[in-house]
This record gives sequence, C-alpha cells and structure tokens, in this order.
Amino acid sequence: MSDAWLVAVLLPLLWIGVIAAIGVLSGWRRLGMRYREERPFQGKLWRFQSGRMRWGMGYNNCLTVGADGLGLHLSLLFLFRVGHPPLFVRWQDMTVAPVKWLFIRGCRIEFPFEPGLSLSISERLADRLSAEAGPAWPR
Repeated sequence: MSDAWLVAVLLPLLWIGVIAAIGVLSGWRRLGMRYREERPFQGKLWRFQSGRMRWGMGYNNCLTVGADGLGLHLSLLFLFRVGHPPLFVRWQDMTVAPVKWLFIRGCRIEFPFEPGLSLSISERLADRLSAEAGPAWPR
C-alpha cells in the first residue's frame, strides 16, 4: 500500500471526523434534532457570514443565514455540512440580546428549548435579520 493511497483515504476521513465533532461540540447537531429544516428556504439569504456557538466554536465565513417573517435559516457551505443539517428556527423559539466583545458589538441568539446553546453574530447581520423578520423579531 503506497503512502499516497493512505493519505487519499485517511485525509477525507479525518476531515469528516473533525467537522462532525465540531457539530457536536458547538451544539449544532442538538439544534438539528429539534430544528432541522424540512423545506427549501424561500426568504432572504446572506452567504459567507460568521458566527460563534458553544465553547467558542467559530463558523467564520462559512454560514448561510436567512430570515423571513416566520424564522431564521442557518446552513453551512457544503464542505462543512457533515453533522450540520440546515436549520430553521421560528422567531418565537429564540431570544435575542445585544452583546459586546471588546470594541465589537453583536447579538446573541439563544434557544430556550435547548438550554446552553446560543449563536453570536455581528450587529450588522442582526440588523439585517431584524429588518426581514419585521414585527416577529424577538425582543
């Protein structure tokens, strides 16, 4: 067995394992059990966004975030999708609070039905989501 063949097999398996582990550690997988998206999302989408979840698990420039009058859509670029099903969370199933990290303002979205899980996003992205959600935006 050549080293090239071994690398060609083990590297993808390692990638899949790491990405799936991040899905578990961040809490995305747990959210997926409750909020897995069942239909194609039809609202406004913003690609290549960033966010941070439990235990500092960062999703930098790989999030697709969407909003409509019913709720929040979250998905990842296809290379990072293992263990990260697309999510759709209704606005009434979350709370939103402003946060500040050093000099950066942001927003923390918490999921009361899944205690301990949250998603922190930029203030700019939160403003976009709020505009699309309209009066349904959690206060």
